[in-house]
Amino acid sequence: MDKKTLIILSSIFCLSVITNAQDLLGTPDTQSNYFSDKTMRNASIARDKSRFFMGGIFSYTCYDDELKLDQETTRVTLTPTETDLVCTKLPDGKSSCHGSYVKPGGYSTTQNNIKTSSYSGKSSVGYGGRFGYNYFFTPRNGLRFIVSFTTGNLKLNTHKYAPFVDFEDSVYYTASAGIDYLFDFTKGRSPFGIFLGLGYDYNFGEMFNKLKEKDSPNVNIKGGYMNFGVSQTIARRIRIDVGCKVRLYDYYDIAYQMSSATQIGSNTSEQIDIYGKDTLRSTSFYMALDLLF
Repeated sequence: MDKKTLIILSSIFCLSVITNAQDLLGTPDTQSNYFSDKTMRNASIARDKSRFFMGGIFSYTCYDDELKLDQETTRVTLTPTETDLVCTKLPDGKSSCHGSYVKPGGYSTTQNNIKTSSYSGKSSVGYGGRFGYNYFFTPRNGLRFIVSFTTGNLKLNTHKYAPFVDFEDSVYYTASAGIDYLFDFTKGRSPFGIFLGLGYDYNFGEMFNKLKEKDSPNVNIKGGYMNFGVSQTIARRIRIDVGCKVRLYDYYDIAYQMSSATQIGSNTSEQIDIYGKDTLRSTSFYMALDLLF
């Protein structure tokens, strides 16, 4: 085979490969049309999934109330004066004494320090409503802007030395606003997905008014939270969320001192000083049902 023939055959082979590749991949125009159609389809799906929503929430809130106490008990005992005086009664009814003081009277003090911790793991149920807007920028990725209003029952530590033990539990309300990142695993009309976001709470109601009146500087009625969970959308009209809301703030974080004195017997008294620190925080687990429109 001469050199000229080899060049011709090589040229034919290369042309065949290029032609087959164009058949498989399409011409630049057909590739452009394919990607253009795909982009338009994705944009259409994203627009269809971007909707306003309104729904209800049912929550189960766990309260973690940590009470740390340092109890110092001081007992003071009065020691009577000891003498060696000898007294005799005279005929006229008077007494005659002689001798001297041996030991003067005084006070003796003993202290007893006790450290304790009390944890209150109470819980309560709550409910409320929410509304907002889901904005999808791709068929699987989106953002949710959400406003909610819920009610619950604040649970306080009932230890006898807790700072708010004299308060009864009562209803309180929470207004929240947040933004979540949404990710759906499929592009269909009923995708399963996850979400993760941040928000801000504002708490109010009778209980928080009482707490603020007693210890306003250490009571937090507002703060941030983190929100995450899983979701299931049904026919792009109903969305069910099961999530967890972790508050990044404490309802209160209080350091305080309490004192009491008791008379024990005729010559002994006891004083109890309590140095305490009480912290209340909570985490909520919830289920929400939203209607998309």
